[in-house]
Amino acid sequence: MEVIKDNVHISFIGSRENVGNSFVSLNFAIEMVSRNFHVIYSSCEDDSGNRDFFKYISPVKGKDSIGIHKTKIDKMELISFSKNFDSRYSVKVEELIKELGGKSDIFIYNIKDPLAHPYNTLLQNSDIWIITLRIEATAVSDYFNVVKKMLMLEKHPADIFIVFNYTHDIERAFDMYHKILKETVELSVGIRPLFLGIIHNDILRHSYALKLGIPVRQAFSECSISGSISFMADKIIRKKPEVVTSGNSLLLSVDGCNDDI
Repeated sequence: MEVIKDNVHISFIGSRENVGNSFVSLNFAIEMVSRNFHVIYSSCEDDSGNRDFFKYISPVKGKDSIGIHKTKIDKMELISFSKNFDSRYSVKVEELIKELGGKSDIFIYNIKDPLAHPYNTLLQNSDIWIITLRIEATAVSDYFNVVKKMLMLEKHPADIFIVFNYTHDIERAFDMYHKILKETVELSVGIRPLFLGIIHNDILRHSYALKLGIPVRQAFSECSISGSISFMADKIIRKKPEVVTSGNSLLLSVDGCNDDI
């Protein structure tokens, strides 16, 4: 049986707008619930493409407020922040994370801007980073643009997972991954990129699931999306998180980038 002894914090970061980061992160959360893990999910309030799933949840009001809401999924809560929440001058996000650590197995963040408050603090305290990319000409530059931002934070995991969305082109995905690997070595970027999987985003199924008010992973358990999400979960559960302090340097030495795909 799968076991996570300590609360694991996972951040999903979109390489840019409209890459399906909300789609991937929410359906991954549902996968972990299906494996009997308790999940707390945090979504950027203005970035979620799955608002209908949370349509019965009122937005958080008031200055520097945090809300924890029940969802229609058993063993899954949603945490939301008020629009003007600022971790620099109010409740420390580190304290929130510590408090939530005893209430869930996995804390998932869906993040739009890695450097925006309070998500920069959430990101910095994550055990695992997952970047969502689309298979297109800008994929490699999109990856390094977001990594450059993330390396400005004081702490970061030793590895970054990459998940490709909106594609059935497996060969092109592998080609993109190897280009990222090659440039990681050449630029001496201090985080090793690991290939996580390809999500076949089925637009029609996704639209239908939104009308039902439930994620695709729950509405269509046998579709290809479910298989891809399960593959992601298997890789992450087997991975032992390792956090590194950057020393305020953007460029660090890296060893062993040619990891198994």
